[in-house]
Amino acid sequence: MASRCLNCNGILTKTDRICFSCGDKVPKWVSSVPAPKKSRGVSIVSNMVFFASLGLTAFSLVAEHKPPLEVSLAASGALLAVKLIVDWTAKIRAKSRAT
Repeated sequence: MASRCLNCNGILTKTDRICFSCGDKVPKWVSSVPAPKKSRGVSIVSNMVFFASLGLTAFSLVAEHKPPLEVSLAASGALLAVKLIVDWTAKIRAKSRAT
């Protein structure tokens, strides 16, 4: 995101001290553009739940004695609930940090 001149709305780079369009002096706070915040996107717990779900699926496909349908549904439902809760809390934390 580039900064703009307050006088003529010309585009400024981080190193500009004078606007190339109008020649106005650039204030210090305009010339120093803050670095974007790092976002964690997906939490570690959410990734772990995803890989646990993949493991459960792989086990169900190759296991000689397959778990009953009720057990598979309960395990998948629990993993989904944990993932949704973790994503929901991460979204709330991100909102509270932004304000």
